[in-house]
Amino acid sequence: MPAGWPEQEWLIDPERRRQLAERLLILVRTHHEQQSATAPELTREQIRDALGLPGTRVIDLIMSPQLREDHGRVGLAEAPLPAALHRVAEIAHRELAAAGPRAPTAHRWRELGVSAAELRALTRHGVLVRLAPDVYLIPDAIEQAIAVLQRLPAPFRVSHARTALAAPRRVVVPLLEHLDRQGITEKVTDDGHRRLRRPTHRATT
Repeated sequence: MPAGWPEQEWLIDPERRRQLAERLLILVRTHHEQQSATAPELTREQIRDALGLPGTRVIDLIMSPQLREDHGRVGLAEAPLPAALHRVAEIAHRELAAAGPRAPTAHRWRELGVSAAELRALTRHGVLVRLAPDVYLIPDAIEQAIAVLQRLPAPFRVSHARTALAAPRRVVVPLLEHLDRQGITEKVTDDGHRRLRRPTHRATT
């Protein structure tokens, strides 16, 4: 499969698929072991080039359960939290547990001594959920927000959600967009009215 072929749908021989899946897993594991705790994970383009794939869509055919993709980067699904991140994870969890749906600002994270790279790393390990640049919540806060939204008359607007959650627009808008992507909420009018589709669905990163 020479590099440079156009993106399209691919069919792969089962044995070739197995070999590529194994190589992909080794590639991701090696990257994880050799990089620092806050180093970014591999992009689809890096994987394509490293494995000599004809396109990034082939990656979908060779992903294994041991891997997961987040915002276009591929890493280990069950990677343990590195010891280097334990302290910052405790700081972030304590701060966010107290803040509830009111996420700290970028300035507040700097005051706490938590870098953007560390926040992204905590997101990859499932400690945090990234809603937007500099907007992070813990999974429990998202579940609590869903419970609050369930009590709103449907359909509701962003302003209704802001009042109910006692949270700023910079948090509520990306939160609702996140829930839209998860299939928990959906827009029902062009002017932004929403309703919950699956109130019992658990939010994921």
